[in-house]
Amino acid sequence: MGVQYSPKSRIEIRGQQRTVEIQSIKHKVEMPKDRFIFPEDIKAIPAKNKTDQRQGRVGEQNVADDRT
Repeated sequence: MGVQYSPKSRIEIRGQQRTVEIQSIKHKVEMPKDRFIFPEDIKAIPAKNKTDQRQGRVGEQNVADDRT
């Protein structure tokens, strides 16, 4: 029988419904070596987030200090 795939799936997240429909599946396909190489601006995001965390800027608009 082999591996079976659902051709369509639906999910609801925070009131939004999303549908994913598989149009084709290929196995053992050669892919270009650079297929999963991220662009430089995307590679820079984790470093920027680390800098922001060190400087206390990440999520500060959502932080509520309820300590008394």
